[in-house]
Amino acid sequence: MKKLSQKAVIISVVLASMLFLSLFLTVFAANSMKSMNIEIFSEQGYSIVAKAQNLLDGNKFESYLKSLQLNDYYYETQGNLYNLMKSTDCVYLYTIIPSSGTDFAYIIDGSGDINANDDSLEPIGSTFDASEDYEIIMSAMETKEISATEMYYTDEWGWIISFYGPILNSAQKVVGVVAADFLVADFLSDVKNIQTQMYLISGLLLAVFGLITLIYLNSFFKKLKVVNALQQERRKLALRYEFCQQEITEFVKQYKMNADEADLRNEVAGIQENAEKFIRAKEENQRIEARRAEIKREMGMNTVYSAGQEREMANLKQELANLERQIYRDEAEMEELADRQNRLEDAEALLEKYKESLFVLEAALLALQEAENNIKNKYA
Repeated sequence: MKKLSQKAVIISVVLASMLFLSLFLTVFAANSMKSMNIEIFSEQGYSIVAKAQNLLDGNKFESYLKSLQLNDYYYETQGNLYNLMKSTDCVYLYTIIPSSGTDFAYIIDGSGDINANDDSLEPIGSTFDASEDYEIIMSAMETKEISATEMYYTDEWGWIISFYGPILNSAQKVVGVVAADFLVADFLSDVKNIQTQMYLISGLLLAVFGLITLIYLNSFFKKLKVVNALQQERRKLALRYEFCQQEITEFVKQYKMNADEADLRNEVAGIQENAEKFIRAKEENQRIEARRAEIKREMGMNTVYSAGQEREMANLKQELANLERQIYRDEAEMEELADRQNRLEDAEALLEKYKESLFVLEAALLALQEAENNIKNKYA
């Protein structure tokens, strides 16, 4: 299996991060909206129950429990509760008292208009099983404070949240409970629809930002590719530059070129001086040869020689022999000096060639560095 390129890995990480962030923000926003609306329901619930407590006279309510008839107190109280319910988002507003076990009995139901013969009103004294809310109701009665349930689901009512407040007489005795129910099915449906819309919007934004990111990263990697190519070329030139420097060092060592330019000129001048000496030696040799020929002619003409002539002849012979040996040494030295001069000329030519190569490499390195800096400054 081929490994993913660095470009593919970075793009994948960026897109995955954007997707995660988008989903996180969507879920967070939906939950925040849900919590906020539940908080709004709670504020309304506590407010409605508190208002209902003010509408209910505990002493009259306690007295009414003895008759449980449709009298003036019932109609007045039922109308007040109904009007209060209509002014809020509350769905059911009613009063109850304990019956037996976890059962409670309805007393005054303000959830409908009694004058319109609303069949949804619970009859006086009818009971219901309050086992799901029993602990909350008992907490309200024991603490004499308003209590609320969590949002929960029922088969009959769907999602619901209920609030319970104690009804107190003048002796601060709990004589009943006033309850307010809120159905939150419509609210949850709205939350779900908004959440779906947010998912769609997040997906669209993710696609847009992903495309923008992809274009930007593609452009970035193209520029990075150019910079990497420039850096590789720079490294190659640096290696060539180092190699040339090493070659020059080895060359200087081989031909003993550690001396400066003045030493080279002095050595060339010495070669030229030896060449002149060689020329003078040749001229001297020619003079001696001429003198020797002259003496031979004289010897051919005279049969008797003086002692002076014999000594001169011996001296000339010795001088001639010495001169021949000197000429031989001078010729050998001239050949060596000529060879050294040729090698020095070759060395100077090769050195100039390396200097030119180094100059070209240095210029290329400077141009490459300038191009690299321009690219970095342009896309920094």
